[in-house]
Amino acid sequence: MTSSCTKPCGAMHPLGRLARGPRLHSIPHIPKVEELLRLGTLKIPRSAMAIGIALTSAALGIAARDSHAARLQQTTEQCASLVRLLALPNAELLVNTTQLQTRAFDTDDDCVTALTAHLTDTSSTRVGAAAYALSVIGTKKATDAIHAAVVGTAGDRARASLPETARGSAGESVLAAHYFAAAMSGPTLGPGWIPRHNAALTLGMMRARESSHALQTAADPTGRGGFISQAASAALLWMERTPCTMRDASKRDTGTSLSMAVLQCGVPTFQENTAAFLEQKFDGTPIRVWTVSDRGWAFRDALPGDNRIYPRLQFRTAITEDGMRATANVHTSDGPGNLTVYRYLLKKTGNVWRVTAIAFGGVG
Repeated sequence: MTSSCTKPCGAMHPLGRLARGPRLHSIPHIPKVEELLRLGTLKIPRSAMAIGIALTSAALGIAARDSHAARLQQTTEQCASLVRLLALPNAELLVNTTQLQTRAFDTDDDCVTALTAHLTDTSSTRVGAAAYALSVIGTKKATDAIHAAVVGTAGDRARASLPETARGSAGESVLAAHYFAAAMSGPTLGPGWIPRHNAALTLGMMRARESSHALQTAADPTGRGGFISQAASAALLWMERTPCTMRDASKRDTGTSLSMAVLQCGVPTFQENTAAFLEQKFDGTPIRVWTVSDRGWAFRDALPGDNRIYPRLQFRTAITEDGMRATANVHTSDGPGNLTVYRYLLKKTGNVWRVTAIAFGGVG
């Protein structure tokens, strides 16, 4: 199945410092003391047993409170860091797409009020960045704040900036799309391309149809325009797909749900006509073959010879201990020496995983 790790999976990519929150861990098994006493395998006074159980419960309670306090402190720090980022001049804010993604990912509902204040800013860049951060938080309070801004002055300004033919398609993503479309603008080749590349992929992830004109301007499906053009072309093809979400069904493990959410969202280096691929472990052992149809992605166990037929892909996922955030590294390869890595950030709302960011991780 998919492999997992408790540290950020790989440090070569721009989101490598992400998910430094509580690590994935397991609580050691505590034997049922009453059962051991009944079987005669544990000889301690019942008074001592009661004290031991009380001490164990107290220790677990303290650990839980400490973990919650640490998480609360981290969230507060991330919110303050995010607010400082939003205070940057527009030009600096536009080249910090990756920092915006990572800081928003580690921010919770407690930051909604501070972010909402930026939705009335005169800078459409700052409004868009704040709207994206609120969409990542994803709670009702956050989405209500975005909706109010979309139907208000900020939304009017964002729609007015679109080509007339695109204004009718402007939806709830119009504010954040305005930020990422501006961040994507500029040369498609040369230094500083990674933030623009990530911005294009984020527009595709958001299914922001109002940004189609900006993506079409940058797109070059032949690949001669460089990574940004390729990302814009992929984002345009993703627009007609269903949202980047996946229910965490009880019949499958969480790692598989994360993989399915990533595939449904889109993997940039895969050709859109790739209907099947082989998932491997990192030692090259075949695991399963994924296939796509009108009903979505499905998989079967790998068979001998599959590694000679299909392009290859590897997943590495990590989940925080609260089970509400995850990262997924996707390694794709269609031949020797042709490896590309992308990093996905996912958050869980209710029982649904949703992709909140995609970032380029490197080639090999």
